[in-house]
Amino acid sequence: MATTPSWKHTLRILVAGDVHARLDGVAKLQAAVRKWNWNAPDMVLLCGDLANADHDLSQIRAVLLGNQTTPPKKSASAESAEAKRRAQDETDFNMVLDAFEETRLPVLYIPGNHDPRSAFPDLDPALLPEPSSLPPHQGFKSAQDPKAYVRSLNVGKRSPRGAIATYATPTTRSEWDGAPMWQKLKKLKQGSAGASENVHGKIVRLAPKLLLASYGGSVPQTMHDNPARKAHLGFPYDESAHSNAINSLLARTQSGAVDSDLYEKHLATRLDKKKAHVTKSWGNRSGPETNAPENEPECVILMTHCGPAGVGTTHTHLNLSDPAKLQSIETGSHSLRKILTSSSVQTPTGDAPSVIAAIHGHAHFSQGLAHLGTVPVINAGPMRDGYVAMLTLIENSAGSKTKFDAFRVPRWTLGGTQFMKLD
Repeated sequence: MATTPSWKHTLRILVAGDVHARLDGVAKLQAAVRKWNWNAPDMVLLCGDLANADHDLSQIRAVLLGNQTTPPKKSASAESAEAKRRAQDETDFNMVLDAFEETRLPVLYIPGNHDPRSAFPDLDPALLPEPSSLPPHQGFKSAQDPKAYVRSLNVGKRSPRGAIATYATPTTRSEWDGAPMWQKLKKLKQGSAGASENVHGKIVRLAPKLLLASYGGSVPQTMHDNPARKAHLGFPYDESAHSNAINSLLARTQSGAVDSDLYEKHLATRLDKKKAHVTKSWGNRSGPETNAPENEPECVILMTHCGPAGVGTTHTHLNLSDPAKLQSIETGSHSLRKILTSSSVQTPTGDAPSVIAAIHGHAHFSQGLAHLGTVPVINAGPMRDGYVAMLTLIENSAGSKTKFDAFRVPRWTLGGTQFMKLD
């Protein structure tokens, strides 16, 4: 007879994305978090497109298609205008992150195709405008120091959160009046404000035996009826680069090694307090306390900006008002679909990790929950229009499984998904 998994902890995660520099939805979230009390989320996951950067795709296309190894040189006036636009993108990016930090919750985010280039730590400098001959920089494919490149734009320096724009702290009233909005918001912060972290290409521990694996950016979008025809050029990856990076991430999760430990930093105390509150209110519903065996497989939430192709959460229709011009666009990644439908993900064995959810953004008109076999696929919808999703994860007893070893019960399971429009 199958064992009944017993409840130990719950983890509530608010998923949002596609803010596109619209702060009204974030302000509504701040108010909602204060009202939710114990039902508030334990953390926030942002699936990208916080800003509205419009990357120069003509330059990037030339590099991706192999027509040249470096982008073409621009006139001085064009360079000046582009530097100002990049500075504005950085300001918007920081402003959105500061607003989310005001929720007093931990915020983990990845960049989307409309976020600044500086939010992609792995971005090949060949895709940046005007590369110059500079000393090699570790982690980049060509010989260019990105910090020197940023200084050449006279914008600022790379900050720990992954954005390049930093400004001197204003000291006078007139300086504060002319400061960027995100910096004014930052002045209002108290010491209890939340913290944000760029987790692009990283593995983060959320709880014992629960990992977050994240990768931002998008791949080219294709016409639904003709996958060979590209509707939009992705930024900054193609299918091959995107696939290799995610395969590498998932392979790393098997070892349990992490780049960051949010559980130790923020969540351990909060989860214990929440469990004590529930026990006091409803009685002890948890099963016997059992330590997770060292060889127990990890559970993984996969967060990407673009989702897997071929599901309802990535399929977008354009020109709905005119049937004659109706277009169906596939915004998802075909290689990501191949990864999530592979046997190693669908029926993991041994110490292979269990992918318990795949979350993404990018497709504004495809909010909802879909499934690729055993993997739930979730698109929270665009927060620029007030849409978010709340995931409730439930921890099961260590080693819970059915009498069929192939149908093991993961340590963590998705207990519920609530889609909301913030008012």
